[in-house]
Amino acid sequence: MMLHLIENSLSGSAVRIYTPSCIDQDRTEITISDLSRGAQLTLWSIRRWVRNRSDSRSEGPSIHAVFAKSGINNEAAEILSELLTLLSVIGIRRVRIQHISASHLTGDEVLILRVLRWLQVGQRKTGSLGIARLVRCDLANAFCRIGEAYAAVLAKHNLSFDMITNLSLVETSSN
Repeated sequence: MMLHLIENSLSGSAVRIYTPSCIDQDRTEITISDLSRGAQLTLWSIRRWVRNRSDSRSEGPSIHAVFAKSGINNEAAEILSELLTLLSVIGIRRVRIQHISASHLTGDEVLILRVLRWLQVGQRKTGSLGIARLVRCDLANAFCRIGEAYAAVLAKHNLSFDMITNLSLVETSSN
């Protein structure tokens, strides 16, 4: 049961300040080229799955074909499909996924990849807390169980979700 707080009259002035985080953005500064190979494969598969699901006339390969071409068995595609189906059912709000050719990620895409990374390195509690921004808290563990299975399959194929960081040289003056 979800609880709703309803207040008919507020005493005093209410402070209404909202600072969105990168998770709440439709477009982040993170690009596909900033991602590891495993994260790129996952992101492209998520976008393809959403596209195929929302438009039955969609052309292009299925996520099964993408994983097969990457040398990964169908198990990964099946698990990811199950994970995305679950997310589409238990989501507490609409999850923002970019179209296939977009170079930048949405905040939701970044969040999903971060959660999968946390799960891949054994940080289930952190992953559960992270995905709770998109799914009901009581179902976050169900999402994480499936996410761990997916991350494990990718790890078997030496694919991680680590992001490639953009490094730059900072010169300092020596005194």
